[in-house]
Amino acid sequence: MEDYLNDYKESLKDLTEEQTNERNLYLKGLQTGLYYGPTTGLSSIDKPWLKYFKNESILKTMPRITIYNYLYESNKNSQLSIALEYFGRKITYFELFRKIEKTAKNFSALGVKKGDIVTICMPSTPETIYSIYALNKIGAIPNLIDPRYSEDMIKDLIVEANSKYLLTIDLCNEKINKIERETNLEKIISVSATNSVPIIRHIKKNNVVENEKWMNWTTFTKKESTYEENEYVQGKFSVLVHTGGTTGKPKGIMLTDDNINSIVFQYKNGDIALSKKQTFLDIIPPFAAYGICSSTHMPLSLGMKTILIPKFNPNEFDKLILKHKPTHVLGVPSFWENLSKNPAMANVDLSFLRSPGSGGDGILASSEEKVNEFFKSHNSSSKLIKGYGMSEVSSSACTCTTSANELTSVGIPLIKTTIGIFEPNTTNELGYNSSGEICITGPSVMNGYFNNESLTNKTIKTHSDGLKWVHTGDLGYITENGILYVTGRIKRMIVRYDGFKMYPTAIEEVISRTPGIESVAVVKSYNELGNIVKAFMVANKNVKDLDLLESEVLKNCKLYLAERSIPEKFEFIDELPLTNLGKINYDELENREFSNKKVLKNS
Repeated sequence: MEDYLNDYKESLKDLTEEQTNERNLYLKGLQTGLYYGPTTGLSSIDKPWLKYFKNESILKTMPRITIYNYLYESNKNSQLSIALEYFGRKITYFELFRKIEKTAKNFSALGVKKGDIVTICMPSTPETIYSIYALNKIGAIPNLIDPRYSEDMIKDLIVEANSKYLLTIDLCNEKINKIERETNLEKIISVSATNSVPIIRHIKKNNVVENEKWMNWTTFTKKESTYEENEYVQGKFSVLVHTGGTTGKPKGIMLTDDNINSIVFQYKNGDIALSKKQTFLDIIPPFAAYGICSSTHMPLSLGMKTILIPKFNPNEFDKLILKHKPTHVLGVPSFWENLSKNPAMANVDLSFLRSPGSGGDGILASSEEKVNEFFKSHNSSSKLIKGYGMSEVSSSACTCTTSANELTSVGIPLIKTTIGIFEPNTTNELGYNSSGEICITGPSVMNGYFNNESLTNKTIKTHSDGLKWVHTGDLGYITENGILYVTGRIKRMIVRYDGFKMYPTAIEEVISRTPGIESVAVVKSYNELGNIVKAFMVANKNVKDLDLLESEVLKNCKLYLAERSIPEKFEFIDELPLTNLGKINYDELENREFSNKKVLKNS
């Protein structure tokens, strides 16, 4: 049977996109009972999630154009609509296109040409948006990096890309001054976050000292030069983003026009109600794939009003929701969990909120139930819309929809995306409800890691169907209905000192059910025998007796976990550490335990 299925997969190699669409329509018919025939029990062949999509959406073909042209073609007939809002200033699509064109001429006058990599070290400002699309028009490549990185990390990423041109927020001027001589930078444009603010009050102006190398945005925009507009080339990488970099140097990820456009196309053809003139609150910075693909290019290419937040403070999430009343927001679970517990939201009507999106991290069942109840009691018609993806697949591969949103699931694959479950580090596919490594193929799969072919080959593998699959390192399973559940990360698996394998997500789920536990993170710790498990817990503010709560947690663990999976250490902390993007920072907790291990070893 296995040989037959591999032969069948191999027979799919030469299908055109149109033939694949016709086959997908047939597969939908098998799922809905329109046709009768055998299924294989393998999600990558059966694609049971197709039953959730409309026939006309299944038959649509991907646009083959640059990201700028996708943006333009989507909005050329509605240019008076608002594209961006920034500190109260409203920028129409007409003005957006005009600014992009002018910025392209400014870059051309600076000497930027097709194929150049221009580093952009910026938060979400209008100038960032103009520059990304202007560079795409020229055929240059924006290298998007986080301004919060250390000066050494910023230097390394500029050097790695061999950038001669840098656009930076003025708050980073001091960092750049320290490292510029160790790079090949020839021109540095310093941008103030207030350049596009309509009325500036008590805001410090850009104080860059201009010279042959340094200039401010105003000076940059004074010189213009014509350029030859970039043409679409299939497979050419167009944007360089980076992984989070919470441990070691961030990895550069090469994304193509097709990668980034595919996110818009696939969400547009799902059943989340996305349409022109809706309001999108953009709190995810553009230097992350989740930001540039899902929070910048997608809402703009769908004709929405995108509200740019250059410096997002999670503690002010409630104020942003109340002020802007967005139709759509993409965030991480902790934002929504905290919002649902915020007293300021007690009597707020959230009927305007149609898709509260959540990705980048998992959410416990108990927390998800509370968040959904919060939405319901505040008149939002939506549940929490969880998604799943990674930078290597342009941010998203899977999403919950109106008709597919089971508790703790991450929904169904996007319409042109295929997800299979495989034995870890192999190409042997597993059947429904079998746990294994989540692998992804489709139009959003990256070109590869920048200047790192060996790591690319470890992550992207060509299977017997001739397709390139990203091996995510995440564990999960798919049901017969095509719904994906993520159960953990392979790298988070803890091997105890006696060889027993423990999965932190399962342990966290049990501990979180204990009344009085607000949140929990399980990490590897150590004793004199070797690796063990430790649970860091945050108690509800109303809990008076932590010792009693710990005993209740232990009681639950003994009831629902294998004996060797029960944590040997528990510790209450005030709050779990978070990364810059709002995810739980497990590495920080593990590093803390590793430091304690060295103390234990030396004692």
